[in-house]
Amino acid sequence: MGYLVAAAYNVAFITLDPRLSLTFLPLRKVVPKQPRSVCMALVNDNHFIHVSLGAGHPLSPVDTSWLTYHQAIANGWLIAYETGQIN
Repeated sequence: MGYLVAAAYNVAFITLDPRLSLTFLPLRKVVPKQPRSVCMALVNDNHFIHVSLGAGHPLSPVDTSWLTYHQAIANGWLIAYETGQIN
């Protein structure tokens, strides 16, 4: 689900889960000038809710599959992630 949301909306998709929180970045899209994030949290192990994060919020680790499967055109996403440019 994470990569589908990230690709469809061209955003960093953050999932918050008590067991494992991850950030999913688009695999095949150029990072926009002002990269955005969308965050969803798992509640009661049965549904997700949208979470609004404040500026400068910490990000969950990037899913390791991104490093293996992303195309070179998407490299800017990791740079934006590492430098805190994603809002």
